[in-house]
This record gives sequence, C-alpha cells and structure tokens, in this order.
Amino acid sequence: MQIDIVTHCWSGDAVPIYHKLLWLQYLSLKRYPWSTEFRSHWWIFYTQTDPNTTEVLKRITSDWINSHQERLFIRPMVLPQRRLFRRAYGRNVAAMTSVADAIWFTDVDHLFFENSLSDALKYSIEAKTEHDADLIWPKNVNIHKRHSLGDAVIDTAFDTGLTEIIESDFTPRRERKAIGGIQIANGDYCRSVGYLNETKWMNPVDSDHFRQCHCDKVFRQRIDTKRAYDIRNVYRVRHSIAGRDQGENNHGA
Repeated sequence: MQIDIVTHCWSGDAVPIYHKLLWLQYLSLKRYPWSTEFRSHWWIFYTQTDPNTTEVLKRITSDWINSHQERLFIRPMVLPQRRLFRRAYGRNVAAMTSVADAIWFTDVDHLFFENSLSDALKYSIEAKTEHDADLIWPKNVNIHKRHSLGDAVIDTAFDTGLTEIIESDFTPRRERKAIGGIQIANGDYCRSVGYLNETKWMNPVDSDHFRQCHCDKVFRQRIDTKRAYDIRNVYRVRHSIAGRDQGENNHGA
C-alpha cells in the first residue's frame, strides 16, 4: 500500500522561512514510525531560482540517503517559477502520475506524526469502498496556540533538529472542510481526472511569489462525496508572516 505526500516550497528573500519549514516536515517524516505495511513518496515541487530551498533539498537528500530509509522516498520536482506559483499545476503532475492508493496534498507547514499517515491511508480506502467518497480530511489539526510559538520552532529547529513536540503549545482546531493543506484524495480518482487537469488552473501565473491558492476550493467543490475522519497526530506550525503577502502583513504574536 502507498500514500504519497505532495508539497510545494518557495523561500524567497522577502520571507525566507519556508525552506526551514520544509526541513521540519522532513524531520517529522523521518521520525515517523513507518510500518512495513505501507510506503510513501514525498513529492517536493520547487524552482532552482530559489537557493534556500535548493540547498535544504540537498541537505534532506543527503540525510535521507544516510538514514537508509526504506519506506520513505524523496521526489524533488523542479518547475519554472511561473509553473510553481500555479500550485494546481504541480499537484496535477503528481495526481496524474503517482501510483499511490491515496495522495495527501499538503502545505509545507504541516507535520506528520504517529498514526497520521496510516490513518489517512486506511480511511481513504474505507471512504471509497463504503461511501464512494474520493476526498477525505482530518477532523482536527493541532495548531500552535500563538504565532510566536511557531516562529520560535522555525528559528531553532532548523539548526537543532525537531527533538519533540511540546503538546502544551498546541490546540486542536476543528476542520470543517478539506482546505488546501489537508486534502487527501483517492489515488484512482486522481489518475482519472488529475488535479483540475485541462482547466485554466494549469496556465502559468505572472507572479514572483505565491498568491492565494483558490484552486484548492475549486478542486474540493468538484468532488461530490467528501468525508472527515479522526486522523491522528497532524500538526501545523503557525507563523506570523506569510509568503503570499511577501511578509507585508505580520500577524503578530
């Protein structure tokens, strides 16, 4: 069995934090208690004009090779900037070509710990078999209580490593729909229709940074049957500045 993870990373000069979040996401996957019953390919879409992400991907690849991980496979995917910033394009590439039973389209600030991936894989199959549902999502995601707590993790864990999750820093947030970072789609569905394949969402975008990813909503609305499940131990690192506004809006503590 296989569940793939699809993420995008852009860590431009205005907001140079996302490569650090990518490293944290990798550390969560590295620490994941992988079962011999399933495996995962981690698709990372980026552009070589982003030196921060390019360098951290070298670090990830080197560490992954040395760790002899047999259940997690790293798939760096290079795109031109104009394709990268149209996030549906990369997601469509993965959707059409992945051989996984389920595909988790996520954001770089999401972390995966014990049971999260195995739950997602199990419930994705159950949803399709019992309810003909092609999209599921976690009922709850653990998110930092304050932006400053997430900022501190980003600042320190890149150098010191992700040693533990401080549970008291997080609070569960009820997720009422499959927003962009928690879209878990059936693999067969993805291979049959892609991620907004052959729509305007495949067109390159004229931008020098990520903008709001409205394609997430369009993809979600095109799926008739969707269900939320108790998928355990999904975490989200909260941060005060966002790449989509180039750091112009600071959300404070």
